[in-house]
Amino acid sequence: MGDYDRIHRMCQKRGELWEDPDFPATQSSVFYHQKPPFQFVWKRPKEICNRPVFVSDSTSQFDISPGKMGDKWLVSCLGVLYLCKGLFYRVVPADQSLSSEKEYSGVFRFRLWWCGEWMEVLVDDRLPTVNNRLAFLQSTHTDQFWPGLLEKAYAK
Repeated sequence: MGDYDRIHRMCQKRGELWEDPDFPATQSSVFYHQKPPFQFVWKRPKEICNRPVFVSDSTSQFDISPGKMGDKWLVSCLGVLYLCKGLFYRVVPADQSLSSEKEYSGVFRFRLWWCGEWMEVLVDDRLPTVNNRLAFLQSTHTDQFWPGLLEKAYAK
């Protein structure tokens, strides 16, 4: 059993949402050597909108923006990834959900190519917000959260 399955089952059993000990919801997780320009409020997707979704296959257009502080180059890369569905679902496993209370545990996994091999990266779904909007990557017309969560996995 992998770390994702172990953490997911543990959270389900305890009835709690996972908090990543390696990426705490603090200012210093985002800004290592400088003071951030504003205070982040870390929120889970269900605290940001009414019907969050992890990935929406019905979305035909790519609607990701860098937000207030996101990386425009990363947005471009994710646009290409999104168009290559086979590779997209290798990086962003489709068996994850924000909508199913039964399956939701606050842990998400991504697969990143690192030094010649696929590595699984786990993150919790607490994301930095400013004025109740994601501070970094975000969907502009939908309530998809895979971009912000993938960006967090990449940062980790």
